[in-house]
Amino acid sequence: MKTITIKDITINLSDDDLVELKKQLEEKPSFPKLGDIGAISWYYVASDDWEIMDTGKVSPSKSNIAWIRPTKELCEASIALAKLIYLRNLCNDWWVADWRDDEYKYCIYSFKNEIYTDTITGSHKIIAFKDRETRDWFLEAYRDLITQALPLI
Repeated sequence: MKTITIKDITINLSDDDLVELKKQLEEKPSFPKLGDIGAISWYYVASDDWEIMDTGKVSPSKSNIAWIRPTKELCEASIALAKLIYLRNLCNDWWVADWRDDEYKYCIYSFKNEIYTDTITGSHKIIAFKDRETRDWFLEAYRDLITQALPLI
């Protein structure tokens, strides 16, 4: 039998209880797995026409998790972001930012649900451009799409 005192509280534990307590204290917290999520309402994007569909009650699985979102707003934001990434690549002539270097990137991002621009290095932003002029033109040309994507950028 072991006696443990913590802040004026005394606990008597058997050796087996002490081993179990140590084991529990050393365990990492467990997070839910995909299979643990029950049937809830989800939205998804119909691939041919970008139409957002309400799935009703379904359980997410490995086969559908890439296409479903928990809210219609996030579904709309996902569509907008997919379009923005493609347009970004076109406008950048397929230039890809290397976030490991010290070269400036000209970015559009969200802060407190507002659209901002900045010139940065190192801190990854999904809507980044090779020069200021392209970024500024992109912002004006696609402001509505950027606004829709705000929850994800």
